[in-house]
Amino acid sequence: MPGGRLITRTNTDTPDRRATKVDQHSPAPAIDEVDDVCDWAYDIALAIADHLGHKHGPFRYRVDGVPVKWALTQHITYLTNHVDTVLGVDWHETTYDDAHRYARRLQRRTGTDDLIHRIRERCPSCDQRTLTREDGAGKVLCNNRDCQRIWTEDEYARLAVVVAS
Repeated sequence: MPGGRLITRTNTDTPDRRATKVDQHSPAPAIDEVDDVCDWAYDIALAIADHLGHKHGPFRYRVDGVPVKWALTQHITYLTNHVDTVLGVDWHETTYDDAHRYARRLQRRTGTDDLIHRIRERCPSCDQRTLTREDGAGKVLCNNRDCQRIWTEDEYARLAVVVAS
């Protein structure tokens, strides 16, 4: 602006000018999802290869030397073949959490996730509200990591009656 002034809202508000809406949506959200998973699998495989001292690991490279991160099957196979190492590193819980999160996210995005009923009552063992039952399943699961109890539907019905009384 003249005189070194900063532009203000009143300087730009005119009847013929309106703010534009900028959408930053990806043109291919499915590709973005796949990209995230491939990057994650590549990073974990690279970390495990470094941990094991494998110079080449499961990696393929383009002619210009850039690693091919889209070789998802190859990276997951490498991790599966070295699962004892994956579970033995200090950050194995983070790896498990990420794998579970990606699996659930991809199931939801592709419409292949199962209907899971969330039970409002608390778990009789750990007193947390983490009980679920898959649609059509005859068992109730506690999803609390410290508990992870499993009841048949009949056992849980009996427990619910005891808790309610």
